[in-house]
Amino acid sequence: VRDVSYLEQDGQKFVAAQLTDRDIACWWTDADAKEWRASLAVAAPERVTAIRVGRNGALVAGTDRGNVYHWLPQPEMRLTDVSPVGGGGITALEWVLGGKSWVAGTEDGSVSGWFRAPFGVGNASAMVRAHTYEPQSSAIVAIAMSGRERSFATAGRDGTVVLRHFTSERVLTHVSIGEAAQA
Repeated sequence: VRDVSYLEQDGQKFVAAQLTDRDIACWWTDADAKEWRASLAVAAPERVTAIRVGRNGALVAGTDRGNVYHWLPQPEMRLTDVSPVGGGGITALEWVLGGKSWVAGTEDGSVSGWFRAPFGVGNASAMVRAHTYEPQSSAIVAIAMSGRERSFATAGRDGTVVLRHFTSERVLTHVSIGEAAQA
């Protein structure tokens, strides 16, 4: 197993594990405690670089080609979108408080926020890039969300940490811990 993500919500459990460069195994329980399993894969020649389970079992998987795959359990896992994030490979993913939006960080330090938006007639919807944030000077290696508000921190490979607000796209503070961490 190369990466794993877990969420428990309202008595339901959701687990996703990256098994190989392309393959992800999922296990979840529904509201009636029935167990479900699925095997998912990204398109060749892409490789999975990050996974994250979100609210109600939504799963996002980033790739080395800068795409994010999005699946929903309904009750079987169904691929709903492939979002072209860009900025090099996806290096970090995280769901925003509320669980309907996610943030992606890339190899070139780009950070963007995404959510599902309706379009056209009927119930059609698609993932859209809702926010583009000030980039960092190195690859994003981690994203940490606030458990109380819509702010988040991104950590760069160079030791910089940027605290941001999701909706307003404001930078709240920059902290450089690279030199201190290496001392």
